[in-house]
Parts: sequence; C-alpha cells; structure tokens
Amino acid sequence: MPSASDTPNLASPTLPAGSITAMETINGDNAKLEASHFFSGFSIPIPALHDIVGIELVVTAAFSPSSVSGTANDCFRIAPDGRTFTDALSPNAAFPSLTDGVATRTFGGSSNLLDLSPTLLESAAAASFESLVITYIHPAAADIFHVDELKIVIHYQKKPGAPIQIISGRVQLINGRISI
Repeated sequence: MPSASDTPNLASPTLPAGSITAMETINGDNAKLEASHFFSGFSIPIPALHDIVGIELVVTAAFSPSSVSGTANDCFRIAPDGRTFTDALSPNAAFPSLTDGVATRTFGGSSNLLDLSPTLLESAAAASFESLVITYIHPAAADIFHVDELKIVIHYQKKPGAPIQIISGRVQLINGRISI
C-alpha cells in the first residue's frame, strides 16, 4: 500500500495551506514487463474545510527502447474516483531512454487541477481519495516503460470564508453567546 505524509505549510495562520503526498515504490524489474499498470490503494486525507488547488504526479522512470516517440510520454491517466479518468497527461519533459538512466518527471503542479472538475475532486477528497487510481498504458507494444517510483501530491488550502480555525492555544467564553 502506498504511504502518505502530510506536509502542512502554515506560513499564513489565517489561511493555512499544505500538501499531502502518497508514494509507491515499484520494483521496475517486475512492473516494466507489463503493458499497463494500475496504481491504487492510496489514502490521502484532506483536512475538512479545505479546497484542492493542485495535483502533481511525479514519476521516476525510463523508456526502452531508446527510439520511442514523444507521444510515448503521454501515457499516464488519473481517476480520483476510480472510474472517471483524465485525458492522457503530458510530463514537464520527455522520459529518457533506459540506456541514459531513469529520471523524474512531473505532471501537473501546485496550482494545476489536471482538468478535473472541482465536484469530482471534492467527492474524492471526502473519501480520502481511497478510490484514486493512476494508470499507464503503453502507446506501442514495442515500448517498455520502466517505472521505479510514483508519487502523487495533493495541494490544498483553506476554503475562503470558512469558519474560524484555532491552530493553537485556548479560547474561553466567560459571558455571552456564540451563534452558528
């Protein structure tokens, strides 16, 4: 099962933001022989009253043979709900050939929702992304994709106008009333 870590960014106590990372390390010697592969079993808890503002897919991989076309890089898709997949994602740079070694490439970013609808993301976040599926499909039978690590990073920030959140400290009401 992929592991998840929470790395909050509390630079602004009034508008906390952060990211949660889930990572799966793959034995490339096993996964590389498959024509496609589904990565699942993630659990990414997004704090309540927060919006997802970006999604990054970070893949460490290489292609073999070295004569693959540029479209071979556009083989990853994400389905936050396990059913509704994005179109093929394009990385920030082409993957190298295996003879040059594996490299890390990024799809999306801290303010890129990968063309996923906010409603779909909100629904997936409410379920801690437990149905999240990431897949790759080889564009040609001759291509072998050597995947060594796959990481998904979900960036979030507090919803505008959300209720007061106490980050630390204590509140004491001596007299009066609080209406919600």
